[in-house]
Amino acid sequence: MAMAAGLASDTTTTGGDGGALSEPGTAAGLNEAIDVIASFVSSFEPGRYSGDDAACLLACFTRGERLCGAGKTLAATRAAESNRHRLTGHSTPAQWLAEVTGESVGDAIGVLRLGEQLEDQPGIESAFRSGKLSKTRARAIAGAVRVNPHSEGELLRAAVGTDTLRQLKDRCLRAKAQGRSREDETTHNEALHRSRSCRTWTDMDGAFRLDARLTPDSGAKLAASLRAQSNRYFEAARLAGVHESPDAYAADALVALVTGEGVLEA
Repeated sequence: MAMAAGLASDTTTTGGDGGALSEPGTAAGLNEAIDVIASFVSSFEPGRYSGDDAACLLACFTRGERLCGAGKTLAATRAAESNRHRLTGHSTPAQWLAEVTGESVGDAIGVLRLGEQLEDQPGIESAFRSGKLSKTRARAIAGAVRVNPHSEGELLRAAVGTDTLRQLKDRCLRAKAQGRSREDETTHNEALHRSRSCRTWTDMDGAFRLDARLTPDSGAKLAASLRAQSNRYFEAARLAGVHESPDAYAADALVALVTGEGVLEA
């Protein structure tokens, strides 16, 4: 009810010249701010700006994207808490959110999970609200802090500092491992095993796509075999004077290992 009440109470105040001014913190004020952005973007001609100015605009748009992402996460979480999805006939909050945003159900689940985690993580929520964290970084450290609450300060400093996303994810993995007891680690690995999956689909270009979720030990075995076979494809291509990307050789190696056709022996 708090959200509904807040929207219903949107009011305006009168400026000194008699004009109506939207109060801060209202849906009307937010819409006015978005209208300003919409007006700018609709007439935005990148070619008229220097490289330096374009870089400045990029920083502005990135900040705006992060702030909107934070607001979206908080609003979506509140809507889910109030069972908004039931009013529209959706079986889950994630399905409702996916339809509203036009994104996948998986993305919607990620948004709602982050919102739930932030309720108990005020430091991360504050950085997220202020635009210091992207949704990806906030999600990474929120998940780690949930397992290891004592790591919040270190991870937050790394997330807003100089860590690359890969470095931050590695740091989060270490924090999770440190936060689990031996019994917890066993339980966690069992949960990962139960959630293992391999999904295939065709993308918009007609390409075959694959996504797998494996336990760390299974993933390590797969990666080792893939790396070895990929290296053999690279060596064979180099001898033939062919130069392609490492990802291309990895794709060839994957097909060979799965189908048994074209496997190169050491």
